[in-house]
Amino acid sequence: MLPTLADDALHVAVFGPGVGELVAVRAPPGHWLVIDGCGPAERSYGRRLLEHYGGEVTLIAFTHPHLDHASGLLEVIEGATRGPQHGWPAIGVVSPSPRGPSPLGAIAPHFSGVVEDTLAAIDDVWDRVPRCRWDLRAGTSVALGDATVQVVSPSPRAASEAYAAWRGGRAWNPNRVATAFELRWHGHRILLGSDLDEDDGGGWSDVAAAGLTQAPHRVTKVPHHGSVRAVHPVWIDRRGGSPGFIVTPFAREGLPRFDDGDGVHQLLDRADQVHLTGLPRAHASQPASQPLHERRSVLHTLGKQPLDPTTPGWPDCFVVASVAPSGATQMSHGPGSVVVVEG
Repeated sequence: MLPTLADDALHVAVFGPGVGELVAVRAPPGHWLVIDGCGPAERSYGRRLLEHYGGEVTLIAFTHPHLDHASGLLEVIEGATRGPQHGWPAIGVVSPSPRGPSPLGAIAPHFSGVVEDTLAAIDDVWDRVPRCRWDLRAGTSVALGDATVQVVSPSPRAASEAYAAWRGGRAWNPNRVATAFELRWHGHRILLGSDLDEDDGGGWSDVAAAGLTQAPHRVTKVPHHGSVRAVHPVWIDRRGGSPGFIVTPFAREGLPRFDDGDGVHQLLDRADQVHLTGLPRAHASQPASQPLHERRSVLHTLGKQPLDPTTPGWPDCFVVASVAPSGATQMSHGPGSVVVVEG
């Protein structure tokens, strides 16, 4: 069951059913930010979440053009743009420049399937209702109810290099331009790390150099599925406080990993526990526990051994962090989720 959301708290719902990542933030008095998507069996978790809770979709963001972050987002965009245009949300995707015509039409054909369809849909909304264009430029901020959403990545240099490569039909790692956000509310900070990593330099080093965020955060959606490539002091160091680390898995790459020295181990050096939305395996093989409590060494040994019973399906593979105005934070877990401790 999905938890009841208190009206006076800020809620960060993270879904990750093995492949795909949806982050949905509800800020008082009922405004939603939807980031990326997931949709096992072609069912949009984002759309179903919004149908369950209701409220106003104020912001939508597509952090980078990877399939595992696009699935299910198109349905959210279509649902949020069916009514009168004055109620449509701002929709964001990384751009090489905040000025001039939309760059999406030039790059969409260089992708395929759901990613291309999602970029094309955003481009169409921007063309029809220009005020809906949200350029995800590092250092800029927008309001979400009584919270503030600041874009912390990518750097302008990385965005320009990415678009130049894509327009030329050249490969360029989308994770290097993944958009990370910092939420600020009642003096509390929450980091939503997307897939930003340190591949070939840049990434979190650029964020640190720009001074756009710094640990500790009340809640952190850990970047790039807890991979060691994404680890950086700017977000992982405890520096006092008790970070609430939430990780989504990516089954194809076996992320997160539980080996000594790898991502989860490093997270547990800074926190007493780590909250996974699921294990790095297919959705149909996720555990039915709500949540499964286990030591890191056991999960390392478990690998992809069968579990019984498995998740019954929606609503599953989620962690919801609810932050009260005082800063007190409560974690709610769905079937398939895992709480990892050291040992």
